[in-house]
Amino acid sequence: MLETAVILVVFILGGVGLYLFATPRRQKWHAMNATQLWPIADAPHDALVRVKGKVRPVTETLIAPLSGTPCVYYAVSVSTVRQIGRHTKARILLASEKKACEFAVVDATGTAIVEPDAAKMALNGRAESSGAIFDKTTDRQRAFALRHGVSNTDTSNMLYLEQIIAVDAPIVVRAIAMRETDPGARASDAYRATAPTRVRFLKSAKYPIELTNDKAALAAK
Repeated sequence: MLETAVILVVFILGGVGLYLFATPRRQKWHAMNATQLWPIADAPHDALVRVKGKVRPVTETLIAPLSGTPCVYYAVSVSTVRQIGRHTKARILLASEKKACEFAVVDATGTAIVEPDAAKMALNGRAESSGAIFDKTTDRQRAFALRHGVSNTDTSNMLYLEQIIAVDAPIVVRAIAMRETDPGARASDAYRATAPTRVRFLKSAKYPIELTNDKAALAAK
């Protein structure tokens, strides 16, 4: 699902707009870390669980617009600082784009499928700025800005932000685990053998899918 917006929104520096890209080190995911950590193969059906593993694409791989990194999710924005009064400056969000695709989380025991649409995320981001004296704008940044109708004739005070879930990167997931038949596995030849299953994480009104690549969350037991 692709969401694209060219927006002219004023927000105070360090305020709500930049909070969207705040690193999870500033966010306390106590509920996530308090949830029992399960090997994927042992995650119980229809229960709230926490798992850790590596990200694998299922049917599609995305390319992050600014870094060119293969990924399964990205959120990108470009903003600038402008004078909006005699003594006031504000950061203006010029354009943003978000895209996600279904992916798998794999550990040593099994595979879980994640649908990241509407997931709650706390992801480390990458920020790059361009000043009035030194123009550090990359070709990918220029292409992103132009694709969204943002003029890059004045590159001073431009801030480019990118958050991704990269392929092969570690991730922590907290969500309701549902068991389903694994189409990629083969049951044993034993008589009336039970079909192998895998986990699919589903969102619920009470428990949205939560995803993070925060180092503290990855290290939590």
